[in-house]
Parts: sequence; C-alpha cells; structure tokens
Amino acid sequence: MKPGDWRIRPTKMHVYQALSDAVNLHIASGSPYRVPKELEEKLGGATSPAVYGHLPYNLFMTRIVQLCGPKTCVELGTYYGVGARHLAAGDPRTRVYTVDFDPACGQRIPPGWENITFIRSDTLRAVHLVPDPIELLFIDAEHTFEAVMAEFAAYSSRLADPSLVLFDDLYHNASIAEVWKVLGLDGFVSPTLHYTGFGVGFVGNWENGKPHAVVSYGEYKQLVVDRYAARRKELAGEGE
Repeated sequence: MKPGDWRIRPTKMHVYQALSDAVNLHIASGSPYRVPKELEEKLGGATSPAVYGHLPYNLFMTRIVQLCGPKTCVELGTYYGVGARHLAAGDPRTRVYTVDFDPACGQRIPPGWENITFIRSDTLRAVHLVPDPIELLFIDAEHTFEAVMAEFAAYSSRLADPSLVLFDDLYHNASIAEVWKVLGLDGFVSPTLHYTGFGVGFVGNWENGKPHAVVSYGEYKQLVVDRYAARRKELAGEGE
C-alpha cells in the first residue's frame, strides 16, 4: 500500500468526531426527513432527498473530508451525485471521482463542481481509470454480495495507507449484509448514519489519536449552508 496523501493525517477520533457532528447537524434540522432548517431555506423551501441528500451519512462524508482533506476520493455508484457532491464540498483541494455506467448520472451533477470527475464505466473496469492511492473509497453501486465483494477486491490494491472505505445499505438485503461479516474490517456499521446500515472500515495503519487542527462545528455547519446556497444561486442563473 502506498502512503496516503491526507492534508491532516487522520485518526479514528477524527472519524468519530465526524460521525458525532453529522448526527448533531442532522438532529438540528428538527426532522429526520429534512436537511437542516437553514439549508432548506437557502434552497428555497422543501427539498427532494434524492437530489440534495438529507441523511446523516452525506453530512458525515463532508465532515471527514473537511477535517482531514484526503487527496483522492472514489465513489462507486453515482445516481444523483449526492455522495460525490458532499465529498467535494468538504475541501476544494480534494479530487472526487464518481463512477457509473449510466451517462444520465453524470448529467445530474450541476456545472461548477470543478473537483468532481464523472467516469462513465462499469465499476470494475474503472479501477485503472482513477489515480492511486485512494484515501477514501465509497461503495454504493450494485447492492449484492457478489458485486460489493468484487468491487472491494478490485480497488483494495489501490487503497492508501491509511484509507477509509465506506459502504452504504449494508442492511439493504440478506446478501449484502454478509459483506461486512466476510470482510472482517476494523470499523463499525452505523444505523444512525443511515437506517439501512452505513459501514465505516479502517484500512491500513490507523492511530486512535485525538483530533487536531479541527475545524469548528459552527464553521462546518456554515460551510454546508453556504455551499448549497451558492449552488442554488448558480443554478438559478444569479451567480454571474
């Protein structure tokens, strides 16, 4: 494994802080089905979860990138690009590669996200289309045991030391639920980040440590609100 290129070397405590901050920000929204109130107002009223994301794991990904600044993130399964955008929002210096075979997925990512690269490809064929090492890998494509295991096997040789591997929907069905058991990764599965089970795996040498050079929770909350407000304005043609 190649050494990871993190702006701040991550510790497990950074990850736990990101989890706590994301859940707190989610609770502050006053509803489990809405983004934070300030953010919803900036977006202009009711929001679509599919388009903007409202679940804590999206906020968690923004926070971990903001805290530690991984150089390269790879998302397998783009859909609406919500995950990619939350990763990219954490730090403009982080490069996010999001992979999907459906070209419509790339078209759903609004212009202006300079640090997101959409790759139209089967996830397994794309393994050599992204640079290595990968500091953060987010697996959220085909929800079957065979597919997730194959993706992890294909990308594991390109992971950094240390690196973070995230899995969505581990409770989606009995098949994918076996993935976590078989892989036996150091880490945890959180139904709080996503009720369908969000897995956080530590790969390589992770120190327990204590967070350092931490961006405050208030700054984190403001970053999320401002980022969405700017995007809303640009999409409305007012960001000239």
